[in-house]
Amino acid sequence: MTGNSLNHQGVHEGRITAALVDETIVVITIRDSYSALDLNQLPNLFQELMEKGFRRYVIDLSSTRLLNSHEIGAIVHQTRLLANHGGIVFVNPSERVQYMLELSCATPLAPLAESVEEAVALLKELP
Repeated sequence: MTGNSLNHQGVHEGRITAALVDETIVVITIRDSYSALDLNQLPNLFQELMEKGFRRYVIDLSSTRLLNSHEIGAIVHQTRLLANHGGIVFVNPSERVQYMLELSCATPLAPLAESVEEAVALLKELP
């Protein structure tokens, strides 16, 4: 996302896309393509979004079967950080990704949704 401004059309870098749904919710989509260049992409994206004041995220996992350790670490960190001051909703993770999130203790802090629309509705209900 460096050098780009987040908007409704989104920002695409490597395997991750970030798009603004409304003024407070960002949809982050993670796809299956992977390279070593992607290792810090999600942690860096979260840092940039937090600096811009975004605290509500939909993480669409429907297009990926795996997450690397950097991505899991970033998701766990953000989930814990936003437990009381924002929120994260995971969309349609594969069984393997859901298992990885459960092992990392991210799922008790972030609900699962079957669609991006359902996830956005859940986040809009938060205070």
